[in-house]
Amino acid sequence: MVKAVFWDKDGTIMELVHRGDGLYTAPWYLAEMKFCEGIFSSMEKTSKAGFLNVVVTNQPDLETVMDISEFGKIKSFMMDNLPIDGFFYESHRFSERYKPNPGMVEEAVKRYGIDVDRSFLIGDSDKDLKLAMVTGLAFIGIDSHATGLGSGYSMSIRQAVEIIVQEHKH
Repeated sequence: MVKAVFWDKDGTIMELVHRGDGLYTAPWYLAEMKFCEGIFSSMEKTSKAGFLNVVVTNQPDLETVMDISEFGKIKSFMMDNLPIDGFFYESHRFSERYKPNPGMVEEAVKRYGIDVDRSFLIGDSDKDLKLAMVTGLAFIGIDSHATGLGSGYSMSIRQAVEIIVQEHKH
């Protein structure tokens, strides 16, 4: 079985877009997309350490304001520029795949033969934390403006990856 790092997309891989009045969302257009600081080197480091990089992301804006073709452009840009081995998303809030429900992680575990006990989830929201808890993944929280995690999560992506790589050197 293989080990993996599950990555949240918005606020972890990509910066959130400030829409005003304290509202932060995923980028709705490719032109709004900006990678988070340190994501390139961090994903390369986890990949070189033998981890699969798997994205698991809720995309509720696809149900309202975001065009699926624009989302496809963003996803393609990410896949072309980052060492991503798997990409799972869900837009339907009541789906078993919508975080914190375990569906996307369970699908990835089955598809790639992932050992959950040797794998991690890096995210920035309470839904990511709850997902880690229900699936048995070790969780590392990232601070990203609108996390919902509280002030105890101020780790950078680079710090999170350093912990993961050090944990699995032994």
